[in-house]
Amino acid sequence: MGEQKCEYKNGSLQSGEYFLRLIKISKNPGKRALAKLMLNLFWGKNNMEAKQHG
Repeated sequence: MGEQKCEYKNGSLQSGEYFLRLIKISKNPGKRALAKLMLNLFWGKNNMEAKQHG
Protein backbone atom coordinates (compact mmCIF):
# COMPACT_ATOMS: atom_id res chain seq x y z
CA MET A 1 0.00 0.00 0.00
CA GLY A 2 1.34 3.41 -0.95
CA GLU A 3 2.37 6.00 1.59
CA GLN A 4 -0.30 8.48 0.44
CA LYS A 5 -3.03 5.86 0.81
CA CYS A 6 -1.88 5.09 4.36
CA GLU A 7 -1.87 8.78 5.26
CA TYR A 8 -5.35 9.18 3.75
CA LYS A 9 -6.70 6.23 5.71
CA ASN A 10 -5.13 7.32 9.00
CA GLY A 11 -6.30 10.93 8.58
CA SER A 12 -9.84 9.85 7.74
CA LEU A 13 -10.09 7.49 10.68
CA GLN A 14 -8.80 10.07 13.15
CA SER A 15 -11.22 12.75 12.00
CA GLY A 16 -14.20 10.37 12.00
CA GLU A 17 -14.89 10.77 8.28
CA TYR A 18 -15.87 8.02 5.90
CA PHE A 19 -13.07 6.67 3.79
CA LEU A 20 -12.99 4.92 0.44
CA ARG A 21 -12.06 1.30 -0.01
CA LEU A 22 -8.33 1.64 -0.47
CA ILE A 23 -8.12 -1.46 -2.65
CA LYS A 24 -10.40 0.17 -5.23
CA ILE A 25 -8.45 3.44 -5.44
CA SER A 26 -6.51 3.52 -8.69
CA LYS A 27 -5.46 6.10 -11.25
CA ASN A 28 -7.82 6.52 -14.19
CA PRO A 29 -6.67 9.28 -16.54
CA GLY A 30 -9.84 9.12 -18.65
CA LYS A 31 -12.22 9.64 -15.72
CA ARG A 32 -9.98 12.35 -14.30
CA ALA A 33 -9.94 14.26 -17.59
CA LEU A 34 -13.71 13.97 -17.98
CA ALA A 35 -14.35 15.11 -14.39
CA LYS A 36 -11.98 18.06 -14.84
CA LEU A 37 -13.69 19.07 -18.09
CA MET A 38 -17.16 18.85 -16.55
CA LEU A 39 -16.13 20.94 -13.52
CA ASN A 40 -14.52 23.58 -15.73
CA LEU A 41 -17.65 23.77 -17.90
CA PHE A 42 -19.87 24.01 -14.81
CA TRP A 43 -17.88 26.85 -13.25
CA GLY A 44 -17.62 28.67 -16.58
CA LYS A 45 -21.39 28.51 -17.08
CA ASN A 46 -22.03 29.74 -13.53
CA ASN A 47 -19.64 32.64 -14.06
CA MET A 48 -21.41 33.64 -17.30
CA GLU A 49 -24.81 33.62 -15.57
CA ALA A 50 -23.50 35.68 -12.65
CA LYS A 51 -22.15 38.34 -15.02
CA GLN A 52 -25.47 38.56 -16.89
CA HIS A 53 -27.52 39.01 -13.71
CA GLY A 54 -25.07 41.17 -11.83
